[in-house]
Amino acid sequence: MGSEVLAELKGNILRLTLNRPEVRNAFNDKLMKSALEHLNHYKENSDVRVVVFKGAGSSFCAGADLQWMKDTLHLSYEETVKDSDILAELFYTLYDYPKPTVALVNGPAIGGGVGFVAACDVAIASENAFFRLSEVRLGLIPAVISYFLIKKVGEGRCRELMLTGKKFTASEALDIGLVNKVVKEEELETALEPYIRHFLEAGPNALKWCKEVITKASSGSPEEIREFTVDIIAKLRTGPEGQEGMTAFLQKRTPSWWPKDLK
Repeated sequence: MGSEVLAELKGNILRLTLNRPEVRNAFNDKLMKSALEHLNHYKENSDVRVVVFKGAGSSFCAGADLQWMKDTLHLSYEETVKDSDILAELFYTLYDYPKPTVALVNGPAIGGGVGFVAACDVAIASENAFFRLSEVRLGLIPAVISYFLIKKVGEGRCRELMLTGKKFTASEALDIGLVNKVVKEEELETALEPYIRHFLEAGPNALKWCKEVITKASSGSPEEIREFTVDIIAKLRTGPEGQEGMTAFLQKRTPSWWPKDLK
């Protein structure tokens, strides 16, 4: 699946590392396709319970690669649509992924790199990380990632950050809700551990449908949301995972989906 994104499955945790440190993990078509291939490959793998993204070296992701930008400069409209659709498919796949996703932001995240952060369920940032949506300075806009940014931080904040293209700190990213926690760089893995435990203690199917409900409840009509939520809770209560979870609770034991090292 290419060396631009490295995949390591250890226990129930899939780690995907953006692996172009020589260009601060800037993305090109190969990196996008590699990340998408890994996500699709592990999507139905029941051993994978959590997906963690990180950048190799000292950066998380510096946005678009300069050479890739040069190569795309003279593409036709139709070719550019096709090219951009790959990036869109990657981020929408990540946003809708049926397993919890975590971004460990170990350094700068710029342009599309901010998109990775916004599309993940949880983001933990190093205190020396910074963020920037600099596309307007190039006569462009962060169009593909705008959906995830607005969902994550709201329209008002996006108007400021997308229109100015200014750099903002990890602390400011925390204040606006782009990231969930800011720690020293050497404490990123330690800060990740409680989230991993929480995710592994939860029912895998419950987490999948919880993400689905959050997405639908933020965009559907009240009638659609009511019908959907009533239907899904009934299915979960009567389904095998819900039955096991409630029985385990009543019997004061751990449910079957808990990994052995958590019991």
